[in-house]
Amino acid sequence: MTAIDLIRSARATRAAGGDPDAPERPPLTPRTAALRGAVAAAASALVVVGVVVLGWGASSRSTVGLLPTLGLGIDGWLLAHGGRIAAGQAHVALTPLLLWAGIVSLVVYAVRPVLSSEGRAAEDEPRWAIRIRPVAAFTGGYAVITALLGLLTLAAPARPDPISAAAVLGTVIVGIVVAAWRSSPDGAGVRGLLPDRVSVPGTVRRAVAPALWGIGGLLVAGAVVVLGAVVIAFGDVRHVQGELGAGVVGGTLLAVGQLLYLPNLALWVISFAAGSGFQIVAGAPTTWSGSRAGLMPMIPVFAALPSPGGFSVVMAVVILIPLGAGVLVGVRSLRTVSRLSSLRTKAAVAATAAVLTALTLGALDGLAGGSLGAYRLADLGAPALMMTGLLALELLVGALGTVLWDVWRLHRH
Repeated sequence: MTAIDLIRSARATRAAGGDPDAPERPPLTPRTAALRGAVAAAASALVVVGVVVLGWGASSRSTVGLLPTLGLGIDGWLLAHGGRIAAGQAHVALTPLLLWAGIVSLVVYAVRPVLSSEGRAAEDEPRWAIRIRPVAAFTGGYAVITALLGLLTLAAPARPDPISAAAVLGTVIVGIVVAAWRSSPDGAGVRGLLPDRVSVPGTVRRAVAPALWGIGGLLVAGAVVVLGAVVIAFGDVRHVQGELGAGVVGGTLLAVGQLLYLPNLALWVISFAAGSGFQIVAGAPTTWSGSRAGLMPMIPVFAALPSPGGFSVVMAVVILIPLGAGVLVGVRSLRTVSRLSSLRTKAAVAATAAVLTALTLGALDGLAGGSLGAYRLADLGAPALMMTGLLALELLVGALGTVLWDVWRLHRH
C-alpha cells in the first residue's frame, strides 16, 4: 500500500467517524446484520401503525375493527416506502415524501455499522463480495419483517400491489447508498459496494455535491411557495378543515399528514415553475396560462390553490426559480474543480450536475406517485417526464451560463 493509499484510508475512516489508530472491532455476523435490518423495519412500522391506531381510537365515526385498522396501518407504511395500494377500482399511489425520507434516514442509521464491518475473505474472493455479504443480510432481515407485516393487510379493505415489495427494496437500497456515500463523500464508500470492474467517472463524483445543492435549493423554494400560499389562503384552509369535523386529535393528525406531503407539493411548484404544470384532478391542469376548475377532494391544503381563471403573462417570471437553481449548481460545480481547469472540464461537471438534479427530482416525482382514487382522481400531480426534460434544459442554461461567465471573467483579468 502506498503512502497516498494510507492517507486516503485515514480520511475515509475519519469521515465515517472512526479513529484510524483505534483497534479494529470484530465484524458483525450475518445474524446481527439481519437483526439490525429487522429492527429498522419494525421501528418505522410501529410509528406509522401507532399513528393510524391513534386516529382510529380518537374517531367516533369509525366502523372498522382493530385488526383491519392494523392492516390499514401497514398499508400506510408500505405507501410510505413508495408502494401502491388498491381497493377495488380505486388505486392510491401518493407517497408522503417527508415520511419516506424519515424511513431512509432510519435505514441509514441502522446500516452504518453494517457497512463498516467486513468478515474474513475466502481465497480469491473479491473484496466487494465481502462488503456486500452483511449488507445482503441486513436487507434480508428488513424483507422478512416486511413479509410478516404484510400478512396483516389481508384483513384490511385495501391491499398493496405487488410493486410494493420492489418499492420497499428500493427504499432500503437508497438508504444503503446514502450511508455509504456519507461514510466517504469522495465516493469510496459507494465504490466499495460495486464490483471491482465497475468504476464511477470522476466527473460524476464531482457533480454529486452540486446536484444535491440544486435539489435542496429547488425543494426549499417550492416548500416556501407552498407555505406562503397556505398563509395567504389560511381562512379557506381552516374552513375546509372545520367542515371535515375531525376534532382535536383527528385535526392534528390531518395537519401532520399534510405536512408529510410538503415535498410532494414542492415538486408540483417546481413543475409549475419549469413550465410543465400540475393537476389535482384529471382535465383541470394549472400551468402558466391559468388554472382550470375541477371538483377537488376535501383536503384542506388544496384550498390554497389559485382560483380558476387565466394568469397574467407576468406569471412566466417563475421560470427564474429553475434558472436560479441552475446558477447555484454552476457555482457549486466550479468549486469542485481547479480555478484554472479548462472550459471543457468545468462545463462537463456543471452539465452533469444539472442533469443529475433534474433526473433525481423526476425520480422523486415518480416515487411520489399520482393517484388518489379512481376516474378523475387517478391522475394528479406533476408529469414526471415532461418536468424532468424542461427542468434539465433550464438548469443547463443556468449552470453553463455561470461557467461561461466565470471563464470570461478569468480571461478578462
